Amino acid sequence: MVICKNCGKEVKYLVGHCYCRNCYNKLRKEGKLLLNAKECTICHEIKDIYAKDMCRECYDWLRSINNSKNLTEEEKEEIKKEGIKGYKKEIQEHFPKKSQKEIMSSLQIEKISKEKAEISKKKITKLNKEIYESIKKGEIPKKLRKEIMKVRQPIIKNEIKYNNIFKSLEQNSHTSDKKIDSFFKEEYLRMKRYGWIGSTIKREDLLPKRCCFCNKKFYPATISGVLTSYYHLKSLTEINFCQSCLSSAFLGIYKGSKNKNEMLSELKMFVDVLGYIPEQKYFMNTHFIKELPLEKRDKIIMALIMISPYSSKDRGRPFPKHYPKKLKITYKDKFGSWFKSLLLAGVLKGYVRKTTRGTFCLAEDGHLCLSMKEKAIDDWLFKNSINHEKEPKYPKDEELNPKQNMRGDWKVGNYYIEYFGLAGSSDYDKKSEIKRKICSRYKINLIEIHEKDISNLDKKLGFLLNKK
Repeated sequence: MVICKNCGKEVKYLVGHCYCRNCYNKLRKEGKLLLNAKECTICHEIKDIYAKDMCRECYDWLRSINNSKNLTEEEKEEIKKEGIKGYKKEIQEHFPKKSQKEIMSSLQIEKISKEKAEISKKKITKLNKEIYESIKKGEIPKKLRKEIMKVRQPIIKNEIKYNNIFKSLEQNSHTSDKKIDSFFKEEYLRMKRYGWIGSTIKREDLLPKRCCFCNKKFYPATISGVLTSYYHLKSLTEINFCQSCLSSAFLGIYKGSKNKNEMLSELKMFVDVLGYIPEQKYFMNTHFIKELPLEKRDKIIMALIMISPYSSKDRGRPFPKHYPKKLKITYKDKFGSWFKSLLLAGVLKGYVRKTTRGTFCLAEDGHLCLSMKEKAIDDWLFKNSINHEKEPKYPKDEELNPKQNMRGDWKVGNYYIEYFGLAGSSDYDKKSEIKRKICSRYKINLIEIHEKDISNLDKKLGFLLNKK
């Protein structure tokens, strides 16, 4: 029998550092025993690495996500409630005197409410309202599908015209059923020539179907392999959408012109159907669709057909040359950022969004901040009426900053302000050192703020008040 160094109990054997198994696991989980201190690949903080380059908290979090697939709905709801309680506690640590709803200042709430009021003046068409309600139910009536087809026909033909695509299924998919049949006959002869029928393509896949969204006739066997790669299919008969609708859902094309109110309504509908807030890259994402449960898949595909891309880079095809500006619709161009789009759509609770990169929130002057501490610095500058530029670019330098990608946190006159919140990480420290070298080379005054300075910003930044 041996004695544990921490608890003093007699045990059969010690695990390491003269600790018993219970004390060893407890200290590592609390982060007091740093045996293998590195940067965690999930939270990007310097912690004790537990397994697979992750700290214990992140490792347990990922395991809970994998285990949640086998949980019942009641167990999932209980876990969700516990998560919300922990989230509220974390917010109260940063803002102990304020509640979750009061995190955003009254000035900021007033700005957003005014913007919402201006956007809401633009009406949503009756057709779109009916589509949103039908998608939430999971089925679009046949009469409504015919109306959708009439609206989508000119949108698809217009984009194809600008792209100069004349011999494609997508061009024929919104014309007449006879042309689709003639196209299928050509494809059938080609499949027969190569011996695909009976081997890779089943006889059932050769039968025609009607699209669940636009009611257009299509043949599952003629759907492009690029689009079927987004599915997790046992057979092609599981496909319930035509080529054009799948192109809209997976590649983000054929969207037409929309006003701001319609875009925000589509975003809210998409989040409601999905059940969580996605990242902005929801198009051209094969893993996104494959991981969806089968009962939700068709609903979410319908929502993806409606929603616009976040930016022009997230489309499967770039916008055609000479394409009208009113048709080049993205959330980034209309609202500036993904966070602001979610905020105006009324999706975010507590006016913040917690991600692996940090807690996204808006400062009182409307600037986007990546953490609560960054927000505190921005609010201090705003309250003291100091003009500041958010995320200014550092000067171009062939050696240190050849592409001019390096950005600061704030700029006040000739002063660059940097909040080094991840100091201690090797990669982060290398970037910080490059920024210091650029500032010394170009005679830029750099103000470094660390975590210990947040509680006393008057002392750290007070001299800027004399230089207004």
